[in-house]
Amino acid sequence: MVSKLEQKEIIDNDMLEKIAATMEVPADVIRNLNEDGVINIIFRTLNNSSSVTYHPNIVNPLDKIVELYEKLLASKDEEIGMLRKELGAREL
Repeated sequence: MVSKLEQKEIIDNDMLEKIAATMEVPADVIRNLNEDGVINIIFRTLNNSSSVTYHPNIVNPLDKIVELYEKLLASKDEEIGMLRKELGAREL
């Protein structure tokens, strides 16, 4: 069910209200979700959990994702450069 919802570009209001109720957040939080909102939800969840305590050195998961994508893009740029070089050598 979650996978199907993730694939949708638009989620109808009734479903969004159910999701928000399940997550115990207002539906507007989901509608207006941004990076800061996600981080606040994660930290609030961690702080409210009895088994997990807040640690100020927690790595922001979004920063890690961005870092991985940047590495992937750099690798692809390098690969494209090598392919262009090879193609240029063949045209001579």
